[in-house]
Amino acid sequence: MVHDYSGFTDSAINNDKLAQLGRMALEQQECETEVTRLETELKLAQKALAAIAEQSIPTLMDEAGIREFTTDSGLKIKVSEKLYYSITKEKKAAALAWVNVNGGGDLMRHTIEVHFAKGEEQAAAEFARECKERDTPLNFRSQQTIAAATLKKFLTDLMKEGEDVPLELFGAFHRKRAEISI
Repeated sequence: MVHDYSGFTDSAINNDKLAQLGRMALEQQECETEVTRLETELKLAQKALAAIAEQSIPTLMDEAGIREFTTDSGLKIKVSEKLYYSITKEKKAAALAWVNVNGGGDLMRHTIEVHFAKGEEQAAAEFARECKERDTPLNFRSQQTIAAATLKKFLTDLMKEGEDVPLELFGAFHRKRAEISI
């Protein structure tokens, strides 16, 4: 059942509120358009910044054979090089095996996750006590991982020692970036 309360309101007040709503809707639409325009400008500015900071300045400084420079106006330019990586799912097992073989096995964590269905709270409690003797099959997932910062430091240290690290296995690359300070 739908109730009609229109007879209880003042139509002049309603008309004023509706006009105000109309103005606010236009204002919101203008704000949304402005946000979209500014986001587009920001993306373009970020691309321009990356081109200068990660390509133009590092390339020019490499060509000049310098890593740091102070301009006549007092700006200090320093190019730093960092290692970035992103191991793909397909290469994860091979990458972790390489780390293990090359002295980083103790850096890895091994996690085994066991799943109990709803209503198996008692079985879960028993499992904690019977972990080693359990005869029934378990639905579990085994996973080896290494913390991102730990892996980055391990790979960086190996490269500093002159070791040959298969960067493609780790989806790794070096990125130079100019840092400007006063």
